[in-house]
Amino acid sequence: MVSDGLSILNPRPVKLPGPKLLHRLVAPPSNVLALECLSHKAKTSFTYKDLHDAADVVARFITAARRRARRADSELIVPVLIPQGPLLYISLLAVLKAGGAFCPLNLDAPPERIKFILRDVSAEMVLVSQSLASKMPPDVGVEVIEVDQLRSDPETDAFESREPEPEDLAYVMYTSGSTGTPKGVAVSHGSVTQALLAHDRHIPAFSRFLQFAAPTFDVSVFEIFFPLLRGSTLVSVRRQEMLDDLPSVLREMNVDACELTPTVAASLLRNRHSAPNLKLLLTIGEMLSGPVVQEFGGSKSKSSMLWAMYGPTEATIHCTLQTAMPSDSTLGNIGVPLDTVSCFVIEPHDPARDGNTFRVLPVGDIGELAVGGNQLARGYLNRPEQTTSAFISSPYGPVYRTGDRARLTVDGRLECLGRLASGQVKLRGQRVEIGEVEQVVLKTPGCHGAISAVVDSNLIVFCAVDRGVSEDAILMRCRDWLPRFMVPGEVILMPELPRLPSGKVDAHKLKSDYRGRKWADLSGAGSEEPAIEDEIAQLVSDTLGLKVSRAMTLASVGVDSLSAIRLASVLHLAGYDVDAAGLLKLRTIADLCSNVRRRPMMKSVDRRPSDVSLLSSLDQVMAENPDLDLLEDHIEDILPCNPLQSAMLAETEQNPILYCNTIELQGAPGINFDDVLSAFRQVTRSNEVLRTGFARFRGGYAAIVFNGPDVDNGLRAEADFDRDFAFRARRDFLRPFRIQARQHDDGSGLQLLIQAHHAIYDGWSMDMILCYFKPP
Repeated sequence: MVSDGLSILNPRPVKLPGPKLLHRLVAPPSNVLALECLSHKAKTSFTYKDLHDAADVVARFITAARRRARRADSELIVPVLIPQGPLLYISLLAVLKAGGAFCPLNLDAPPERIKFILRDVSAEMVLVSQSLASKMPPDVGVEVIEVDQLRSDPETDAFESREPEPEDLAYVMYTSGSTGTPKGVAVSHGSVTQALLAHDRHIPAFSRFLQFAAPTFDVSVFEIFFPLLRGSTLVSVRRQEMLDDLPSVLREMNVDACELTPTVAASLLRNRHSAPNLKLLLTIGEMLSGPVVQEFGGSKSKSSMLWAMYGPTEATIHCTLQTAMPSDSTLGNIGVPLDTVSCFVIEPHDPARDGNTFRVLPVGDIGELAVGGNQLARGYLNRPEQTTSAFISSPYGPVYRTGDRARLTVDGRLECLGRLASGQVKLRGQRVEIGEVEQVVLKTPGCHGAISAVVDSNLIVFCAVDRGVSEDAILMRCRDWLPRFMVPGEVILMPELPRLPSGKVDAHKLKSDYRGRKWADLSGAGSEEPAIEDEIAQLVSDTLGLKVSRAMTLASVGVDSLSAIRLASVLHLAGYDVDAAGLLKLRTIADLCSNVRRRPMMKSVDRRPSDVSLLSSLDQVMAENPDLDLLEDHIEDILPCNPLQSAMLAETEQNPILYCNTIELQGAPGINFDDVLSAFRQVTRSNEVLRTGFARFRGGYAAIVFNGPDVDNGLRAEADFDRDFAFRARRDFLRPFRIQARQHDDGSGLQLLIQAHHAIYDGWSMDMILCYFKPP
């Protein structure tokens, strides 16, 4: 596969037979289940016939709108502002059927960015959901179509849609631009159909594929259209429900395949046992991490479920892949190109030289990865100079310079080694040109210099400003122009930026001075803070893995929509009332300390007010629950269940395995059963909720708090694990938290099986529970 000792793979990519238009790849109308969606615990489903029928209705309205605009002969690009769900998928398919190309918009995009994109694509109309219609700026001058308010209209039935050609656009995805302006990657029908067809021989069979990526991430195109190409079921779940408890979603929706960034796989999915039905995990967007490869990769004792995917938007979703990744694989292994793609490791572009040369390096040399073949985008919309710079000529046809450092190994595998340019970074899985951030910052009146840098995984912008310019003014400008993930976590103001003798900005000094100020702030802030603020700061530090002080912004220490869920859960378990949405509205650690309030905790050391306890109703509880007869002496308290707990318990009565979570752990050598027993007693003594069971009470449920960790054998030593964790009888609800321990004969350490119902913990709280079982 390696060509003549040079870093070339698949120099003659094939053109695969099959449909040449994206919507023609979708399986034809039938009664097969195409979509199953979950939102607020309610499920809806659509057959392939339902999907096509609904898309045809919307397509006719799009065509009618074109006629009204009197621009039916020009290329149609339709911006779409609709959250994940059936309405989005119907709308994307409808745009294609109407002969147009879709252009997803960020749901949190500020008005100025929306207006810019609408102008850039020469939008005639925009598709929105009714819930997001108010986000459209009032002066955009395009027709706003609320898709969920459309009804079949006989007047639209007479219009026929224009059939596109393979070279026509299928979609436009906006990415960050180094000039300060976002750039739209224009992808044709021919490119995207070739990309999807090329996957078919590499991706194992699946039945139900989860659509996780945001619509503005081009991976969503694969997630949506590849399952529909195969005639499988596309599974959609409201985004917040996925972020709250992804393993539970995967189990409830019986998902057997999905694609996640390594960060999401590590933090939300965590291990293969949390989603037993999941057989295929594709990863994209970031460098793989060791824990993800070790957990989901293959070994002698377990089959691999990990497929590592790689590809820039400019080469249409994925262009290389490593199938069935071994658990000992190198983290940068991105495998081999698809049949439709050629790959080259070339000499990086030197701006000091004239021209944009193409020189292939020998095998093993590190250079820039370039890709060619039949999946290349048409270029950047309305950006001829940037297109010419990134898409260059070669003896093998046009190729795209990815900007990624790579090398080709002697066994014919590609390794990706990060970005070439320091001006481009990955933040939360999204590619960001920090030059765009700087250009937006410089729009602030009185700001005459800006340098962005990533310091300790956080985006910081250093600003040279006139007197009177505030951090808030700069952040407000950023929020007006940038999507939320690109807004700097911290703004540092100064009269002038430090410079080297050459006149260049001394970025090294900026970063080292910043780190110095941060640590000085840490050393001076601790002793004077009240105890409650010390505790909150410590919880934030423990959760995020770095020291914090009151002055730090939450964004600068890495709090985003994902980590906010984790931090909120940790604070909640520690007794503070805060949720992820509220946390994201706060700016600094000091704001967090000022705004959270301690609540009564489910701990024996922190008693609740007497009016909360239901202990006075013990006789009635005992009468309704005969299984409590032998446990009456161990009952410490009885508490009302909150609505969420009650709802989950009621659903579990209908489906005995619902919300039943299992985690399997391998203890380090030297840990024995007595160590685990000691840790078990400590964790249950310190966390009253883990000594809690549930019983029927007055048509609902009550939480029964027991006074000892060994009630009903909460921890058992077993020769073999009993993996049947279900709530088939009333007595099962009294033991929602169980641990089994098994000692291996070969001395390799103790194995633990932790089983817990979701009514007593959330996914993030389990991290704190597990801390008790770590070796000393």
